[in-house]
Amino acid sequence: MERGNETSRWLSVTSQPITIAHYLSANSVGIFVRAQRGAEIKAIFLRPRADRLSQELDTPFELGWSTELLSKRIMLNMADESNWQAAIAWFAEWSPKYEMALQRQ
Repeated sequence: MERGNETSRWLSVTSQPITIAHYLSANSVGIFVRAQRGAEIKAIFLRPRADRLSQELDTPFELGWSTELLSKRIMLNMADESNWQAAIAWFAEWSPKYEMALQRQ
C-alpha cells in the first residue's frame, strides 16, 4: 500500500491505471476507486462491469467529487479512540472486497 497523503493510503490492484484509496477523516473512514497519481479517472474500461461492481460493493457506480468512483464510508468520530477498532474492522471487511471485485474480470 502506498501513501496517498497525510490521511490516505492507496492500493493498486489491476494493470489498469486505478487505485483503491483508503482514507481517514475526523468524522469517517472510507474507501473508493480513483486514478493513479497524476492521472484522470476514466471509468470506461470498468463500465461493462458497472452493475456487478455496484452490486458486489453495495454502492452506486457513479463519479463523485470528480475523482472518486464506487465510494463507500462509515461515519465514526475518529477523535474518540474507542471507535478505532470499528474503523479497523470496517477496512478489514471492505478492502478485500474492493480488491477482489476489481481483480475479477
